[in-house]
Amino acid sequence: MTDANVHFQPLGRKTSPEQGKTLLELARDSGVAIESICGSAGKCGKCKVVIRSGAANLTPLNRSEVEILGDKSVHAGTRLACQAKIVSEGDVVVEVPEESRRGHHRLLAAGEERATKLRPAMTKAVIELPPATLADVRADDDRFLDVLRKGARASSMMSPGAHRTLPGALRDGSWLVTATLFRGKEVVRVDPGDTTGELYGVAVDIGTTQVVAYLIDLASGDVLATESMPNPQIPFGEDVMSRITFTTKTPDGNERLQKVILDGLNSLISKLSSSSGVPQENILEAMVVGNTAMHHIFFGIPAKHLASAPYAPAVRTSLVYDAGQMGVDIYPFGKVSSLPNVAGFVGADAIADLVSSGLYRDRQIGMMIDIGTNTEIIAGNKDRLVSCSCASG
Repeated sequence: MTDANVHFQPLGRKTSPEQGKTLLELARDSGVAIESICGSAGKCGKCKVVIRSGAANLTPLNRSEVEILGDKSVHAGTRLACQAKIVSEGDVVVEVPEESRRGHHRLLAAGEERATKLRPAMTKAVIELPPATLADVRADDDRFLDVLRKGARASSMMSPGAHRTLPGALRDGSWLVTATLFRGKEVVRVDPGDTTGELYGVAVDIGTTQVVAYLIDLASGDVLATESMPNPQIPFGEDVMSRITFTTKTPDGNERLQKVILDGLNSLISKLSSSSGVPQENILEAMVVGNTAMHHIFFGIPAKHLASAPYAPAVRTSLVYDAGQMGVDIYPFGKVSSLPNVAGFVGADAIADLVSSGLYRDRQIGMMIDIGTNTEIIAGNKDRLVSCSCASG
C-alpha cells in the first residue's frame, strides 16, 4: 500500500493512484465531474486539466493531446484527463479548471396535461373472506384465491410479495383486504382494509441530457410531484454514440452506466416520496422510457450493436421486471416496465410522445417532433406512421 494520492484542486478531493487508470476515471471515482463529451476518445478537448506536480507519474503526452492542446497549453502543464494515465504510485496534484467542470443544464420538467381515460396496469380490488375456523382450515392463499378467482379474475396468481403480505393483512383487516393486481392477473400485494384510494406509480423519461420523474396518482391521473436532474451518465459521454463507445471500450462499461442511472433514478424517487408524503413502499410501478440506447443501458441490455449499421436494437417489445430485481427503490414486488422501441434510435420515448399526442388516432396527417440531444420525428395518421431520428447538433 502507498500513502500517495491524486489530488483534485480546487475541489479538495483525493483518491489513491491506480496504475493504468486515467485521471478522468480517478476523478469520477472521487466524485469530481469533468466534462468529456467524446466518451474518452481524446477528441473533444473538454477534459483539460493542469498538472501542478507529479507529472512524472503519468504517461507522456500523446499525439492527440499535442494536436488539441497546442504548444502554449502543453508548456503550462495542461493534459487531457481522459488520456493521462497513472504509471507509478506517487502524488499527483491536478487542477480542474472551471471550464472543464461539468456545467449546469437548463431542464424543462413540466408540460401540458391532457385528459385521458385511465387504464393503469396496476389495479386494486377489495375482497372480504370468510375467516378461518376449526371447521374450515383451508390455507390463507386457497381461501383468498377461491374468492378472487370468481368471475373475471379466474386466472389470478400470487407473487412472492402477495404470499408474504397475505397472512398479516387478513388478520389485521378482520378478513377484509385489498388486493393489488398487475394487469388483472398477478396479485403483487395484499393490504388490510380498503386501500383502493392509494394507487401510485412513477413515470420516468430518461433523456440523453436530463432525467425527469413524475409521481402519479393512478386512481385520478393527477401528478403529485415532479423531480428532474441532469443525466448522471453525461461524464461518460455527452451523446448517445460516445456512451455506447464507452460500453464497448470499458470492460464493465454497460454495468457502470446502468448503475449511475439507477442511482440517479433512486435519488429522484426518494425526493418524490419526501415532497409528496407517499412512502416509497407504496409506489407500485415505474414506467420508464428513453431512446433505444438509454432504454437498453437502463435495463442492462448491451447497446453496442446500435452503433453500427443496420442499427438493430436488441429488444423491441415492452419489458416488465420486478422492481427489486432491477434495484429500483419502490415496492420490491412492484413492476418496472417500458413501452416498446420502434427501430434504430427511435425508442420507447417516441412511443410515449405518440400516445400523448394522439397522432395515431387522427384522420388528418400530422407530424410530431421531439427535439432533445437526439431528435425523433413521426409523421402520419391513424392509417400509417413513419419515423426517423437524427443527432440534434
